[in-house]
Parts: sequence; C-alpha cells; structure tokens
Amino acid sequence: MSSLFVYGSIADESIQLKILGHICKKNAAILRGYERRMGKWAYVLPKVDSVVEGWLIEGLSDAEVVKLDEYEKADSVPGLADPVIYERREVSVYLPGGEAKIAWAYFPILEKWLPEWRSFEDCCAGAGR
Repeated sequence: MSSLFVYGSIADESIQLKILGHICKKNAAILRGYERRMGKWAYVLPKVDSVVEGWLIEGLSDAEVVKLDEYEKADSVPGLADPVIYERREVSVYLPGGEAKIAWAYFPILEKWLPEWRSFEDCCAGAGR
C-alpha cells in the first residue's frame, strides 16, 4: 500500500470519487522545503524555510496510484507531444504532531510546461509585463 501527499485537485473529494470511485481518508500534513504555486494547475517548487500545507492519503493500492498518475497527465491539451507534466517522487511529510511519514508527491516537470501554465513569478516576473 502507498501513501500520497496531495496539495491540489486530488485533495478534492469529487476528484477522488471520479478517479478512484471512492473518497479517501486524508490527514493534514506538511511538506518542508517547498512552496506551493498556482498557475494553470497547482505545483510545488523548492524554497528554503517554506512549507506546503496539504493532506496525506494512506492505503492506496498500486492500481489506484496508476490511476492517479494518469490523472496528472495533460491529456486534454491539444498538440502536446508528451502529456507527462508531473513526476511522482518519494518525500518525507509531517503530521501535525511532528511525526514524519514517507509518501509519494507529484512534482512539476517545468521544462515541459508552457509559460502560460506557470505562476506569474515563474513565467513573467522581470519580463517587462
């Protein structure tokens, strides 16, 4: 069984129901050393002394993780050569009491992202806009 730290749309119960066919039990958790950005979709980037607040979903089967991987693709974008725009990595997340847990989390593959998908700070700051 796998655990997944979520900080975007997968935390939404209606999305879980659509993808997995059920609502997942989730617990508050934080990811240290990153900050959450919002462009077309939510994503995280490394940033010292920052945390991302999210949720830990535990007890996911391998088949459910594969379904979530499929959900994280940008299949709906016409003409995109490679729809894999997030990669799943293992991280340590922390529960409110300080207990550390190992979980998967999705990270952007920014070199595959179109500039307009990124937050203002990532695509436009300093660009004279």
